[in-house]
Amino acid sequence: MKIKKIRAIKNYKSFLDFSWSKFCKNASRQEVLGKFSIVFGENGAGKSAICNALKSVSQNQDFPNPPPTLVEIELNDDKTYKYENEKWTYQVNKNSFLFFDVDFISANVHTHGVRSSNLQQGAHTQKAGKLIIDLDEQANTLKEVVKAKEEELEALQTSYADILKKQFTDKENEFFKIYKDADDKTKQEKLAKEQEELKKLETDLTMLQKLNNKYAEINCLSDVDHVSFSNSLSSKETFTELFTRQIKEKAQDEADEAIKTHFAKHKQFIEYAKEQIPQNYADENCPLCMQPLANATKVIEYYRIAFDQTYENAKRQFLSGIETAKNELETIKTDLSSLPQKVTEVFDDLEKIKTNFEIQDIYKLEEKTKQTRKFSSTTTKEIGDLLTALESLKKIERERVDASKLYETVTVKIQGVEKSVKSVNDLITEKNKLINDFKGKYSDQSKITGKIQEKTKKQTESNELIDFLKSDKIKHIKNKTEALEKQKTLSDELKKAREDLKTYLANTIPASVISQMITILGKFNLSFTLEHITENTKTKDYSFSFKIKDQKGNEREMKDGLSEGERQLISLAFFFAINENLQNKENIVLVFDDPITSLDSPNLKILAELIHQKTQEFSQVIVFTHHPLFFKYLSKCENPNPSKFGVLKNADQFGGSFMFFDPGFDLVIEVQQCNQEISQNAQNGNLKPEEIALKYGQLLRLAIEKFIKNDLLMWDKEKKFDEITESLKQGKNKMAKLSNDDLEVITNMYKYCNYSNLLHADKETPSALSELMTHIDKFVKILNKAKI
Repeated sequence: MKIKKIRAIKNYKSFLDFSWSKFCKNASRQEVLGKFSIVFGENGAGKSAICNALKSVSQNQDFPNPPPTLVEIELNDDKTYKYENEKWTYQVNKNSFLFFDVDFISANVHTHGVRSSNLQQGAHTQKAGKLIIDLDEQANTLKEVVKAKEEELEALQTSYADILKKQFTDKENEFFKIYKDADDKTKQEKLAKEQEELKKLETDLTMLQKLNNKYAEINCLSDVDHVSFSNSLSSKETFTELFTRQIKEKAQDEADEAIKTHFAKHKQFIEYAKEQIPQNYADENCPLCMQPLANATKVIEYYRIAFDQTYENAKRQFLSGIETAKNELETIKTDLSSLPQKVTEVFDDLEKIKTNFEIQDIYKLEEKTKQTRKFSSTTTKEIGDLLTALESLKKIERERVDASKLYETVTVKIQGVEKSVKSVNDLITEKNKLINDFKGKYSDQSKITGKIQEKTKKQTESNELIDFLKSDKIKHIKNKTEALEKQKTLSDELKKAREDLKTYLANTIPASVISQMITILGKFNLSFTLEHITENTKTKDYSFSFKIKDQKGNEREMKDGLSEGERQLISLAFFFAINENLQNKENIVLVFDDPITSLDSPNLKILAELIHQKTQEFSQVIVFTHHPLFFKYLSKCENPNPSKFGVLKNADQFGGSFMFFDPGFDLVIEVQQCNQEISQNAQNGNLKPEEIALKYGQLLRLAIEKFIKNDLLMWDKEKKFDEITESLKQGKNKMAKLSNDDLEVITNMYKYCNYSNLLHADKETPSALSELMTHIDKFVKILNKAKI
């Protein structure tokens, strides 16, 4: 992936109407950002605005408010990434563009001495640790292993879902242990033997039942069930509150009086009808009169406000309370209605027991008559009245009801019923005592009962075994056992993969990155190094912390012990270190936004070379800088040579800031174009001798100075001494090609440029221009001679 063009930026920061096609082209064609591109611009010119656009399209950071009205970016995938109406047509993956800028420094390393493991406080160590983990190749590999194991385990659980959910009893598992390895013949023989044993058990049980017949009926005699009656009625306060609760619709004082009058008159109908009006009713007709609903906007909106969500919620809760109360009453009503039948059944059971067993006093007709009479007059009218009153509460316009009186009437009714139920249950308790006393006389049948229980248990077990041997449960249990073993194996592998990842993240990554940072910082001329601080066990995240130590081992503070440039170098070292283990570097773009603001010349040169080296690994490297010397060092890098651009802040009336192609500036070439420009301007009718003399006189002076200092003397104050001595050898070879006369000509030309009245208004223009052109011709001849 490569960035080709920032095709357009409109109304964003200092950019008002920038178009790549207007500004980023040389004399013959439109330029594109190369594999190694450098962009120079002063602070405030718009470099960061371009970076913000790249951050937004790569999902690294949204545009700060206010966003641009338009941004277009062209990549090498032939798509146009267009930002308009606060959204992109396309966006690239977050890690496709990696940024080194002030935001990266603040988030990860450069906290001016404040180092913390608390991610929520915005401190850098934990954010840095997370960033390392996200970008580390080995960490990603281990995470992929964990993911693969999770997916494998999930796939197994899905494919074996039907098998794993089968449940088996303890007895079935016991049978499985015995018969899991038995062949079909053995199982068939066991089945036949068990079936034969079952027949014998059934014969034995029949014989035992005959011996026990005369006691069986007595033993089967059971207590008469008590009459049940459930009183689940809520408190009086609950019912009273329902009858006094008011649900207010929302008023709309500013509505038309006609609408409010109509609403008050037809409130109940409107509440129902509003549900029949669609949410978006502008293109709908009224279901009643077929007139367009759009004509009734004020009325409909008034209704919707009147019955707003608060009203609906209150109404819903109110209706729910009504239904709860009604359900309680309906339950009690049902129980009351069933009581006469229940009491009758009790005395029917007692009469039957008397007929079968002749138990004394177990049944008396007068008792039946007395008890049944209590329930024969039981009515539910009082409950019905209260239910009717509750139902009427659902209407918006209610009648006034004495809820307290209705409730007390029902309560009195229920209390009377409860007293009657207690009376009959007390009688049943007495009758059950008579039954149990009777059974006690005939309970000495323990031996027969014991045998019957023993045989019955064996019969049950035999039936279970026969069912087991006839079924496929051996196969099902075996399949489930195998599935559980596979599941355990995968679970153990997943656990180990997670532990391996955790160990790597906790122990290996931070130390490895610090080591790489130390190596990178070693390339610079610095008086300090770094030392890793081990993981803080109190945090859940993975720490990334270090100490700064000078050459004597003394610890320094980030803020007070280092210069601004040194702190920035630590940030850069961290950025380079975490990118060492990236996957797919060939598809990743590195973007540096003013990577350095304060650094000495030797270290600036080292940094430029270090950044340029990344072009061998990454798809593209783009550097934005306001530092002239740093831009100069970057410009001198070769293979690949830089594509140079600039950013200028222009006045608003001229379109604001713009980015432009920088073709470079070669003094000698510019000087040699003097004759060509004179001829061209003359042909165009635009020859201005004074302008030509002024321009090329100064260019000639600068070219002579550069030739003497750089080409002959090989002087470069930024070079080390051994580099200077080596350059002197090259300069000596060039000087050997020049005669004393040549040097004298150079001296005279330089004096001419500095001391002549070339630029004065009283100088005769033709002779000034002619003299200048003569000096230029002589200078070009000497240059060519020195190159031979």
